Amino acid sequence: MTDTTNTPPVAITPAQARGMRSAILAQSFGTLAQLSFTYGQVLVYLRMLNIDSSRIVFYLAIPFTTEFLSIPIAYWSDRLGKRMFGTIGLILATIGFSVMTFAGLVTSTLTEPIAVLGIAIYALGATTMAASWYALLTPVVP
Repeated sequence: MTDTTNTPPVAITPAQARGMRSAILAQSFGTLAQLSFTYGQVLVYLRMLNIDSSRIVFYLAIPFTTEFLSIPIAYWSDRLGKRMFGTIGLILATIGFSVMTFAGLVTSTLTEPIAVLGIAIYALGATTMAASWYALLTPVVP
């Protein structure tokens, strides 16, 4: 058995540190928002904002309807930069989820439009972030 107690720590370059930080942020914010949509917290939140049930169903479908954009975004991500598109997607998803959550702090006439705007921005960001991962498969999939 090898003794690893005296091994020096591995040096991490600044680029690797930035990459790890970006991955942790992407997983933290992206997963939180995705789980909120998947497991119904957004449904309950929109219902507590007194939005009509039929419109809530339509609004919750927005993130799934933006998936048709994933192929063109993946194409441009492959051409212009996977990291750039992943970062843009992360920023948009975080901003969109934040805008949606702040909808409860405004007057009742602006609550629904702000919530929908947040959902739409989140959906575009999540699609962009996911599409940048598709571009990473270019060397593997012919």
